Amino acid sequence: MPHYDIEPHAAAYGPYPGEMGALSAKPADLGIVEGGSIPYNEQARRVADQNRVDAITKDPLAKCFMPGIPRANYLPFPFQIVQSSDVILIAYEFGESNRIAYVDQPEIVSQVDAWMGHSNAHWEGDTLVIRVTGQMPDTWFDRVGNHHSFEMVVEERWTPGGPNHVNYSATITDPNTLLNHGRLAFRFIAMYAIICNCLNSSAWNSRKSICMASGVEKALRSVIRHNKLAFLY
Repeated sequence: MPHYDIEPHAAAYGPYPGEMGALSAKPADLGIVEGGSIPYNEQARRVADQNRVDAITKDPLAKCFMPGIPRANYLPFPFQIVQSSDVILIAYEFGESNRIAYVDQPEIVSQVDAWMGHSNAHWEGDTLVIRVTGQMPDTWFDRVGNHHSFEMVVEERWTPGGPNHVNYSATITDPNTLLNHGRLAFRFIAMYAIICNCLNSSAWNSRKSICMASGVEKALRSVIRHNKLAFLY
């Protein structure tokens, strides 16, 4: 899962297994970084290694701070996009985070750094391109402390891939932390609510019921949000 660690890792105990059990455990993952690791420079890699020590208490999300971009897009929580002709609102469930992308208004620039940065957008055919600047350096890419600096610029590309999914990519430029620019990409799949038909059965006690999802495909599509993330360099 990219929100745990975007680099390859084995399953591991959490920092407090006796108190938190599986809640703080880290699931194994093949990683989402092409080539195996983020192209950090030497100093940035040292900072990332330091962040891993007691990361559960250092992670800004543990304090309910806003996740920043691109992390907000692959947290395991939904978000909603509301579009008008000149602005696009993206409202995230986590931390009541939100951002406004100003469409074809390059004169509107960031005055101060912010947790979610400042978003300017334009259309290239069917692709929405959003350039995110002015992000505070306090946000992380994941739970273990992969990080960026205040100079990070993220160029997002949102392209419809069909009636129920959007292809997403982001090119990350950060001369303070990366040897080369990074590119990440994954797919959003529409989430559907599970509709259950709770049927009383004579074979069961009257106080019990059988709850059946209305269609296996709909049930699966309601819980699966396929993420594929890769840094290319």
